[in-house]
Amino acid sequence: MMGAPDPHARRSLLAGWIAIAVVAALLAASIVWMAAREALAPPSAERAPARGPSIVLVLIDTLRADYLGTYGFAGDVSPRIDRFAQEAIVFENAFSQAPWTKPSIATLFTSLHPKQHGVSAHGSQFLTETGAELRASALPRRALTLAEGLRRAGYETAAFVANPWIRQGLGFAQGFDTFEEETGATPVFADAILAKARKWLAERSSEKPFFLYLHFMDIHGPYDPPADDVRAVQDSGSLGARRALRREELDRRRGYLMKAPWTTRPEGRRLETWRGRYAAGVRALDREIGGFLDDLAARGLLDDSVVVITSDHGEELLDHGDFDHGNTLYDEQIHVPLVVRLPGGAGGGRRIDDVVGLIDVMPTLLGLAGSEVSPKLAGRDLGVLLEGKSFAGSEIAISAGVKRRPELESVRTRTHKLVRDGKTGETALFDLAADPGESRDLSATAPQVRAALEKALSVHGAEIARSPILEKRRARVGRRTADKLRSLGYLEDEVSQGSAAHARTNPPEPAAPADEEVRRTQEKEQP
Repeated sequence: MMGAPDPHARRSLLAGWIAIAVVAALLAASIVWMAAREALAPPSAERAPARGPSIVLVLIDTLRADYLGTYGFAGDVSPRIDRFAQEAIVFENAFSQAPWTKPSIATLFTSLHPKQHGVSAHGSQFLTETGAELRASALPRRALTLAEGLRRAGYETAAFVANPWIRQGLGFAQGFDTFEEETGATPVFADAILAKARKWLAERSSEKPFFLYLHFMDIHGPYDPPADDVRAVQDSGSLGARRALRREELDRRRGYLMKAPWTTRPEGRRLETWRGRYAAGVRALDREIGGFLDDLAARGLLDDSVVVITSDHGEELLDHGDFDHGNTLYDEQIHVPLVVRLPGGAGGGRRIDDVVGLIDVMPTLLGLAGSEVSPKLAGRDLGVLLEGKSFAGSEIAISAGVKRRPELESVRTRTHKLVRDGKTGETALFDLAADPGESRDLSATAPQVRAALEKALSVHGAEIARSPILEKRRARVGRRTADKLRSLGYLEDEVSQGSAAHARTNPPEPAAPADEEVRRTQEKEQP
């Protein structure tokens, strides 16, 4: 016959179960956190020796594809990039997932759509209720970036950037061993960015492959290129009509675009002048990039590396009645160059007309690096296309992230585009083969095409709803950054009421620390 239960044994057994429950809870919480952190990438592992080539990613801010010779510009606008493209693979139909920098680069770095990473707030969305502090949407800490993926694969990572949106404080430094952002009041041009990149390349002693990200702002407005470059492109037929701007068109020239001296002269009232100045800026930057490519070759790095030239978005030059970018999803704002030179120039000269996006860059580069590419990334590994093969299935590019119309989105195929406002239900359909200028809405006359593309947008929306959505994060924007953003038109006429209070309450930002752990500590301490 069994005796009465020992109370000490009962307490011991209960304590044991409690301990197991606590450990299980902690383990579950850890799994949940890691699942969120790793939701869109392979599980973390020890850093393995890198197997792939070095990677250089050149991002030319505000460069629309059709202002490069290799994409059809008639004139001496990009001789060095055109020569590079002859040894590279050119994607003819590459599209940005957003028409302005911050959401576009967030997509480039994470292979997530804007609605997934949430880095899209603009304008009055920056201001707190009091207007005393400026805060902006920031890349969530749990987002896994291209730089983090490559560093995990054993790469040394470095970034030298000129755009004031691409900052450590807004999360874009994640994964970079070296991250240098420009904080001065004056514009930073390619010569300064490239001087730092050359110094970094000369001083690095590691034998590991590297990932180098360069972000140039030279052709972003206001357009004020060298006179020789203006003369070299001014007669190009690609500049379009030669005519005076109408009164309503003159009114569309935003304040920050009027800072160059030529804008107040008679020539500043002509359409071809504006387009020519933009093109001349492309030519001036092309020269700097060409010199850097020569340096890579002289160091013996070019043929051992993957070199990519692309852009975050394009620029409207009165194509649809306006200037600037970030406001529509017409092709002049989302059709970007994507030129990929493989080691040794393999496949050079080939052109690919499949529809691809910046969202595909991260998985493609991870694949070229020999790193595992998670199937949970929203983008595709374009390695199949680089090898000369074809994708199975449909080819579409989804774009969104418009500054003041967050519900606006588009779906682009090789021949058509549908733009839909999710708030109002309005749509516009364009046959791009017959109407490349997107001037005739066929929504009422091509119902079958419209229905097919509307279904594609609906399927995309359902996929986004089922996918992991990163928790939105906002971070403080310091006075110097706000002033620089304002000088580039990002905050123009939108934070004037809060700017004085902002200046009083926001001290200048400290210089960005290079150490990753310091960066993460500072992010945790942000309000």
